[in-house]
Amino acid sequence: RSLAVSFLIAILISGLAVLLYQQVTSSDRLQEAEQESQERRALMLTVLSAHQDIETGQRGFLITRDEAFLEPYVDGAADLERSLSSLRAALADEPSDLELLGEIERLSAQKRAFSAHTLGLARSGRQAEAFALVAAGRGKMLMDDARQGIEQLLEREQLRLEQTARNSQSAIFRLRLLTFGVLAMLLVLLLAAGWAISQTMAARKLAIEELNDASRRRAAILDSAMDGIITLTPDGKIEGLNRAARRMFGLTDAMAIGKDVGILYAEKTHPGYAEAELASMELESGGAGVIRHGIATHRDGRTFPVDVAITSATLTEGRRYVAVVRDVTEREKVEQLKSEFVSTVSHELRTPLTSIAGSLGLLASGLQGDLARSEERRVGKECRS
Repeated sequence: RSLAVSFLIAILISGLAVLLYQQVTSSDRLQEAEQESQERRALMLTVLSAHQDIETGQRGFLITRDEAFLEPYVDGAADLERSLSSLRAALADEPSDLELLGEIERLSAQKRAFSAHTLGLARSGRQAEAFALVAAGRGKMLMDDARQGIEQLLEREQLRLEQTARNSQSAIFRLRLLTFGVLAMLLVLLLAAGWAISQTMAARKLAIEELNDASRRRAAILDSAMDGIITLTPDGKIEGLNRAARRMFGLTDAMAIGKDVGILYAEKTHPGYAEAELASMELESGGAGVIRHGIATHRDGRTFPVDVAITSATLTEGRRYVAVVRDVTEREKVEQLKSEFVSTVSHELRTPLTSIAGSLGLLASGLQGDLARSEERRVGKECRS
């Protein structure tokens, strides 16, 4: 269950990252669209401004006949060529705008041709004819038509930008709704995971307490045992010992744990002896153990006889050996007293028993007469008296 929740959380986080990326991408696209729209609008305004510069230069020259007034005309014509070319490239993906731009280019060409014609008339001394053409309104009409076309382009650009903004905002709104939904699901999952973790931690705490209780009970049982109990690693190192073992050998945990079990032997052994001896027993985990008799030593130097029962167990950390050590000093004293008592009794009873056995043998041999007749005469004599 925990694995499934973790996997689902990972999927939701990945989905959230994708949604956030899409929001950023949508914002970037909107920003790019706004920038491109601004550039197209700037080109359209430049086209309009260039026409105005051409018209201003034309009229200034017609009035003053001063070539200096033609500078806006020349600059406007150059700007107009560049702006129209750039605007056509910018509107390459908008066929209807390109069609309107073509009409604007046609009007622009006519306007420039009209301006050039009036300038030619003025240069040739026919200034009155030039003024008459201007006054007739042909140039103004062309300028108004071109301005109207450019304003239509500007309106279309504005509508296109607004539509792009609406689409982008709508997409961002949907993405935000999805994001909030994913966040809500993630929050629910995190709450569920937190609840599951708290339950797991509570169960873990309970299990640890039960394990500690069991460990304390086992320790109490081991410490209450009258025999010494020592836990050994496969290399013969002491891993633990109960109270009886500490008292038996006069050692503390700090003195014994981690040391070679050979420190408990009366006869000093070489390093690795205990490890080889344990391996030679070939004990199976949970199987029958072996019993060894030996002489152990106390920390104060005195020695005493012991019986050691050794078994093997496989734990989580590996194989371990358990040695149950019993001090048999009193038992050997009792056995010695029993042996001495039997020897004394045997010695004390041997002499009289030997005499009795010899007498019985003499009587049984007949050397002292017939025992049956002698008994009959004795019985008859007792009866007569």
